[in-house]
Amino acid sequence: MTNDSYDQAARLLQEARALPNGDVQLRMTEEAVRLVDRSGDPDFQFYARLKLVEAATFSGKREKSLAAFAWCLSAFQAEPTRYDHYEHDLLWGFKYMLSEAIELPQISRAEFEQLAAQMVELYRRGGYNLRPVHSLQMQFAVSTGEYEIARAELQRYRRMERDPLADCAACEDSNDTEVAGLAGDFKKMLALSEPALAGRVSCATVPHDTCADCLWPLAMLGRYEEADANQRRGYRLIRNNSSFLRSTGRHMAYLVHRNRQRAALGILERHLSWALDTFQLWSQYHFFVAARSLMRLVGEKKTQIKLNLPAPFPLYQKSGEYETAVLVQWFEEKVNTVGERFNQRNGNQFATTEFLQQLEY
Repeated sequence: MTNDSYDQAARLLQEARALPNGDVQLRMTEEAVRLVDRSGDPDFQFYARLKLVEAATFSGKREKSLAAFAWCLSAFQAEPTRYDHYEHDLLWGFKYMLSEAIELPQISRAEFEQLAAQMVELYRRGGYNLRPVHSLQMQFAVSTGEYEIARAELQRYRRMERDPLADCAACEDSNDTEVAGLAGDFKKMLALSEPALAGRVSCATVPHDTCADCLWPLAMLGRYEEADANQRRGYRLIRNNSSFLRSTGRHMAYLVHRNRQRAALGILERHLSWALDTFQLWSQYHFFVAARSLMRLVGEKKTQIKLNLPAPFPLYQKSGEYETAVLVQWFEEKVNTVGERFNQRNGNQFATTEFLQQLEY
């Protein structure tokens, strides 16, 4: 690598770090990796890929992090002493990989457990405890609807001391909220959400996700003034970042519940492209379920509707004129297809039965 290319790559990484999470930051980081790869400088290649893992994760393009992380993991396992100064960042990135696995129905339970076992081995080698591993196993159980397993994993990780690889308190409370949701314990969900909603804790994804996750329990308890305020506040936080597709679906579902069709249709128009473009199928499923509910609601009174949907949409009409029944059918087919893939992975019917109450209420 020439000095100019090296300097350019370093500058791109520095500039990308100063940008908000999103596509521009990701593209700059990808270009930096391409420049670095011309060098054959393994240390810089390792560092740049760790930055790519982070940028891809927080831009909603986690699939672009997989190859980069695999490269780093392979290099670390081959020469752990050489890369020991990156150990913390690598092990932190492992959490992103298991989180991504939850989103992908093509990754089986057995494969998820294999990844978790590999994570356990590396964490123990580094002298860290398994708090994050049990937290991720809890999150997997939440996604499969297995409350008793989720509760047991929650208890396991909460008994362990926090160490440098523990998630922040805001993220942990946010994840724990979903366990309470499986049990239908709305008051506990809101108690866990309260520190984030009150502004006492925060991070890159909190209260962004918290504002979305609290809408269902608030609605179920009839606390609509609070729910409306959090819907407005939360949507402003996430509307420009596709990594929040799951939460975007929850906002749309709440607006359908409130019969605020115009606002819900605005979310559909603005963010359908995110759902079409993503590889995060659990998040996509959230969005498609909410969109199906919306089109069913619209179809109760209208047979046709004018919408500004993105050109990549398979049913795209330049005129913007759509038959509501046709849109209902399209989203119905997507919900059934994606939902069944998760059922097959999970070994139960949770995705197409009990889970739906969180979005269709």
